[in-house]
Amino acid sequence: MDKEEQALDQLKDLQQDTTKTAEDMLRDTIVARLRRIAEAQDDIKSKLGKKIGDLLGKDLAGLTPFLKGMLEEAAADQLQNGQLSEDLHEEINRFFEDTGRVEENFGTVAKEMEEKKPVEQLEGNAKLIAGNTTYRAMQGTAALKKLFNQWADLLDDKKDEDGGGGGGGGGGGGEPNEDAIKRVIELLRIRKAQMDLQTATDELAKLEGRKDPVEFGDIAAELAFQQFELERDLKLERDQRGDGKFLSFAQSDMAESRNYLDKTPLAEIGQQQMEATAEHLEKAVLALEQAFEKAADAADLAETPEQESAAQLARKLAGESADHLRKLISKARNTAGERGNVSDLLLDLGDLDYRIQRAQEEIKEIEKEINSDNCDPQAEEDLAEAKKALAQALKDKNAKQKALTEAIRAALKAAVELGKEAAEAKEKRVPAVEKAANDGQTDAAEEIEDLKTALAEAAKRAQQAAESLKKHEQLAADEKPAILPPTGKPTASAQKAVILKIEREIKELMQSASGQGESGEQPPMDPETLKLLMEMMRMLQEQGLMPESSSSQSQSQGSSSSQSQGNGQGNSPGQSNAGGTTNRTNPIEGDGFNRNDPSRETPQASGAGGRVPSEYQDKIQAYLRALRARQNRDK
Repeated sequence: MDKEEQALDQLKDLQQDTTKTAEDMLRDTIVARLRRIAEAQDDIKSKLGKKIGDLLGKDLAGLTPFLKGMLEEAAADQLQNGQLSEDLHEEINRFFEDTGRVEENFGTVAKEMEEKKPVEQLEGNAKLIAGNTTYRAMQGTAALKKLFNQWADLLDDKKDEDGGGGGGGGGGGGEPNEDAIKRVIELLRIRKAQMDLQTATDELAKLEGRKDPVEFGDIAAELAFQQFELERDLKLERDQRGDGKFLSFAQSDMAESRNYLDKTPLAEIGQQQMEATAEHLEKAVLALEQAFEKAADAADLAETPEQESAAQLARKLAGESADHLRKLISKARNTAGERGNVSDLLLDLGDLDYRIQRAQEEIKEIEKEINSDNCDPQAEEDLAEAKKALAQALKDKNAKQKALTEAIRAALKAAVELGKEAAEAKEKRVPAVEKAANDGQTDAAEEIEDLKTALAEAAKRAQQAAESLKKHEQLAADEKPAILPPTGKPTASAQKAVILKIEREIKELMQSASGQGESGEQPPMDPETLKLLMEMMRMLQEQGLMPESSSSQSQSQGSSSSQSQGNGQGNSPGQSNAGGTTNRTNPIEGDGFNRNDPSRETPQASGAGGRVPSEYQDKIQAYLRALRARQNRDK
């Protein structure tokens, strides 16, 4: 009994430290985001540096479509970094005002950000990039990288502490472990919320044709907003702790689910799927660039002429394949402007529909006035003007409709070609790169696997884009609304894919934590941290915070359950039922759509309680032991 009381006393101490723990976690997040902006500067400088010979001294109009696209993309990235910097400045100010903490120099950083105006610097750098003032732009990115790292160093009180290798966690290995724990818990939370959304969508599907169409549409729109909130949460997680292996693919599936629930026109969905194709091709290019660098290093360190020759060949093939995929990215994004912009044309048609409606209403009002006893003499002229405006709007709509038809046809052709070329690259180019990399002992196995996954996903997205665009064409030709039912099979498939990809990410994290992962980017967790994480996951499940699922259990805990079910695992992440399914067996009670539940948003599991610093591990473990002892005694 004394041990239990001692454990509970320790828990009280833990609770008293919760506020400071939460503040520490927010501090760590801010430091990581500052460093990410610094890393982004390095990435932009590297991209520009690789093409410096083609860019220097060239007029913007004389650049190739690929180089123009690269500059536009880099400038857009820099503007995004400016927005991230602005958000960070606000958070640093708010944190300093709320906590008054001075030990990590929050006040100093807030003041320096106010004086040095990083947002304006980043926006100015974006203009230099967009205008092909390349050398000055590269100088600017180097200065910005130094600035953001300097601010991160000022806030990072662990930088010096870790150097001494002190205190309870194995010298410098604690921070990756904490990140892995926080990521797993956050992914479990998102997974549960996604499963709840999937169940609500299934319940709504049962009411199709039986519920008032307006109310049915309102519920679907609300579910679409819930999906958007989960998209936002996953994006925040990726921003804070990196993309992982499968999270960018899960993000694409979330967007797909939201679009269907929101009854987005199929052509717009097709356009977004083309953008997703480009994003996955970019991941493939990144993998090739990393393989390229490793091949170059292997060539320098080669012990035999044969090994050097193979490494040089791997380097050459990786570079050529990356250049080929960049052309596909330009085609997916229509960088050269060879086809009309489907999204813009859809917006224009929406505006024209509004103009037509307004003109028709105005004509009715004027005609009503003309037929009344107190008719204004000017009414006849107004009626003529209104009819003229209506005729022009109808003419403009007809022209835009033709332009949209042509743009969809061109996008459909491009999507079909992209699907074939991405699949062909995976089947023909990748094996050649892989063989040369293996012969040259380049240690690029992970990059090759990432390349295969990204190309398979790109091919799949391109195929989906082609299907969406073709369906839009067919429905438009039949003069039907070019949308799909919000609760149809595509919505269900997208939602299942989200869950399965999150589960694969959790599995990858757990394998890495136990030293079995493929990537090896982070050191394995120490046994105590891993044991603690397993215990936390078990408790989450017992408390109903993590739904029962053979799939998640086997994947999260790295069990050896069969992975052979389903098709396409490894080629199309998350598109199979390998290792189990995520189908829910428990019926929804009460409000099946969570509309009246004030706590319908699954609470953040990665707040103060999600952080597991090494100095608290023994206290948490003592509490868990005491809790189990009490549960056993109560039985």
